[in-house]
Amino acid sequence: MPSQPVSGFDVELGLDDVTCTDCVLKLSVPIQLSNNRINLLRDGQILKQISLVGIDTLLEDDNLLPRHSYSYTVSTGLFENSPPLLVTTLDTTSHEYLWDPPLVVGGSGNNVFYDCQIMNDSLAQAVGIFYLTDSSGRTDPVLYNLASLTNQSWTFGRIPYVYQGTGSLAAIPWIFRLSDTDILYGNSVSWNGQGYQNVDLAIGIFSTSVPNKMWGSPKGFLHLVGNKGLAAYSGDLGSSWSGLATGTTVNLLDVFGSDESNNVWACGYSNDYTASVLLQYVGQTWVATWSRMQSSTPPFGNLLSSVWAFGNSLYVASDLGVFKCIVSQPLQNAKLLLPLSSFPYRIRGSSHNNIVVVGDRGMIWHYNGMTWKLIGRTGLTQTLLSVAVGQNRIVAVGADDSSIPARAIAYLGRK
Repeated sequence: MPSQPVSGFDVELGLDDVTCTDCVLKLSVPIQLSNNRINLLRDGQILKQISLVGIDTLLEDDNLLPRHSYSYTVSTGLFENSPPLLVTTLDTTSHEYLWDPPLVVGGSGNNVFYDCQIMNDSLAQAVGIFYLTDSSGRTDPVLYNLASLTNQSWTFGRIPYVYQGTGSLAAIPWIFRLSDTDILYGNSVSWNGQGYQNVDLAIGIFSTSVPNKMWGSPKGFLHLVGNKGLAAYSGDLGSSWSGLATGTTVNLLDVFGSDESNNVWACGYSNDYTASVLLQYVGQTWVATWSRMQSSTPPFGNLLSSVWAFGNSLYVASDLGVFKCIVSQPLQNAKLLLPLSSFPYRIRGSSHNNIVVVGDRGMIWHYNGMTWKLIGRTGLTQTLLSVAVGQNRIVAVGADDSSIPARAIAYLGRK
């Protein structure tokens, strides 16, 4: 018996993700259509033919124009065109930023900002370790580990870890904001909206070193990664932690996600630069989706330093440059968005059309959704280790090695 036509209303075509120049559509079909070929039409013209495998399929369309509307439908011999799906691509953002004079601090001893975070429209923070000098040039021997930017004014502070009534000061390697009343610091301290308190950051798992980076969701899902492939997970805002096998011994340097399921990623490389890995969190375990051993491995090259996820996309920073991957597609389909001649240390963004990568030689690159622009080349002696990106602000931090000892440095860019 021949197949009976299926009403287009039994076929669901929805938008999974959209950028300035491409979109990802989600097609859901009845089981009787799951092994058929369908036509994807854009503005009434057949764009491609797809062989369906299963009832749910992700369809990508690229080379689109920014801030432009397109109408998508699907059809097959079994039914007429589905109801149209109207998709409007994102507009590009401006590359133009006004830069405040940089904050440069440091006395004798080690001085560096390791990480930063934009808290809200008026507050940003940078963490690390640094010393301050007085007007006579004498260095305060007690270290600082926090710099706060309120509007356009910097203030400095110390966040101790208190044990048995005694405060201990150390460098803070990272900072992560879950909410205004829940900010976590890498020295096992949190801000609860009124004061600082000690917090367990999987100390039983990271017994010999502190975690290198954290990512979490306000729903209570937290991920920590560190040296020698260590990783920990909490599903209850840090009340309890579980160690997770990663299958690697490289130093995991960054972790980021755009949801709590299949779009959480971690990456890093070994101390001798011979091994590197990209991990995806799948079903409560870490799975290696790319690894490099001894020689350059496509598509990412040699060393992965940072990841940033948004929607259905993953952005990867490596020694070769910045790549974009569609999560549902094989990594071999990754697109090189920006070749780099200097090594990147961090990539972050606020949307597909507002992404920043920073690294060696003081580089600050901005992506507006369509083009890249070098908006900062702060100096050959400066290394920018981290960046925070808001809709209208950029904070980039690191170290300035033009003097001995090095000084901690922070930049603020405003639109």
